Amino acid sequence: MLKNTDALRFKDNLQLNPVDIIDLDKFLQGARVDLVRFKAVEDGENKNNLCFIRGSGEVRQYFTSSIGADEIVSNKTSSEQVIKAIESFAKENSLNRALKERLESKVKELFDSCKRGQSISLDKIQIQIDAILPIEKADIKNTFVDFVNENGFEVNEEFEVLASDKKQLEWLDFETPIAKLSVRKHQIGLPNSDKPVRFDKDTHEVTLVQKITDPILIAKLSELANE
Repeated sequence: MLKNTDALRFKDNLQLNPVDIIDLDKFLQGARVDLVRFKAVEDGENKNNLCFIRGSGEVRQYFTSSIGADEIVSNKTSSEQVIKAIESFAKENSLNRALKERLESKVKELFDSCKRGQSISLDKIQIQIDAILPIEKADIKNTFVDFVNENGFEVNEEFEVLASDKKQLEWLDFETPIAKLSVRKHQIGLPNSDKPVRFDKDTHEVTLVQKITDPILIAKLSELANE
């Protein structure tokens, strides 16, 4: 039975000899370099290619400043930026609405499969995107990671997608003088469409066509409508 907290090593004579170790539980600061982004940065450009473990304090800040990495990419920034990157990727590659909706649904499956605190990577998102691309879009397969790195999106190698950003991928929140609305993006269409949320680009009017089934809400709406 051993009760020694140091690391031990047997010598040739089978005597125990203490060994110096690096205790990762005491790890204050660590940096990871994104080599793809590092190589892609041209002279004069200021793009982050470092990300750090979580934590704050004078010691961590000292090392952060000493290597010129004050502008670190936070998890919040990564989460927000990857949603913008996904939307921009679909737009830049001229994906039609049906394909864009399939892409967003496929990526959302990945997001929903991740438990709270679990990180994902751009590579995993790229796999989801490639899975829905048709043959005629084969030229943009395996390009999402490069698209993110080459277009200024600040995304760490690994990150956790926040619940608010997952919602942003699927829902559109907006406010008018009479209402606050949150609608699924895939349910928005033009006046002559069969979508329940119809937007007229000429008059800028929004029409909501939705059948109410909750009897309590029906009663309340009827009461208010008859006043």
